[in-house]
Amino acid sequence: MKPILPLTLALLVTASAHAAAPTPTDPVAQKRAELLALNERIETRLDDAVGALSGVGDSADSRLIVSHVKGDAIKGLRTNLEALRSKREMLRDQALRYGGGAADELQAEVARIDQRIAKRIDQMIRIAASLDTPKEVDRYRTSFDGWNITQRESEAWQQNQISTTFARGERKEIVTGLQQAITRLEAESRKIRGMISPARTPRQNELLEADAERIDGLLAQRREQLKHALSASGPRRALDQEGANELRKLYTKLTADLSADTRSLMRKYSDYVTAVTAAAR
Repeated sequence: MKPILPLTLALLVTASAHAAAPTPTDPVAQKRAELLALNERIETRLDDAVGALSGVGDSADSRLIVSHVKGDAIKGLRTNLEALRSKREMLRDQALRYGGGAADELQAEVARIDQRIAKRIDQMIRIAASLDTPKEVDRYRTSFDGWNITQRESEAWQQNQISTTFARGERKEIVTGLQQAITRLEAESRKIRGMISPARTPRQNELLEADAERIDGLLAQRREQLKHALSASGPRRALDQEGANELRKLYTKLTADLSADTRSLMRKYSDYVTAVTAAAR
């Protein structure tokens, strides 16, 4: 059976290298525009890739090839999430340090990063939901060779066993990650509220309070996402071994492209912060 997904991924792989970004004369506006353009490119490609991956599954022929690609995709999304989280902390710290218009500028970008982090978690949950779930499959297949009746474990039952075992492991990792994120956010909320002090300027305390409220919102979001972390989606198009191998090759190329974009994005965040803080001096 020829797969639909590789064509979708092929279009993503051959997409233009970078979307054209406007070039304002103001350094901060220029860096912000560059960030927006690259972020939009990454989001579009991730949306399409996640949607395509979620629509296919393994067959007895492909065994776990598709499942492993999905597992790699979940790990890649987690890596991207951690990179975004590190930049979020940097932007928040600089906002507290500089205050004024720089703080407003940086806090707005922090809010955008928070949206992307939440989206990465939703994407991980969506891919995990598309992994196999236990099915009612006859365990044994009976055959007669003219002399004897024999029973063997059916390929469908074996496939369901190995694929659902893999799926349980992936979903468990997502649940564990969300539980750890909730614990970390709870500690961060307490820490930030503990930093509010009469010794600070009113503006600094205002920024700290705003960040604490934002973290409370993230906590509510993570708790809601945790409720859906073990969900399962509907039937998927099963790929044969040829289709699954083609999928793996295309996904490897797409991953390399997205990794390069992410590294570029992290540099652009640093350039953006430099421009914002330079303008504030």
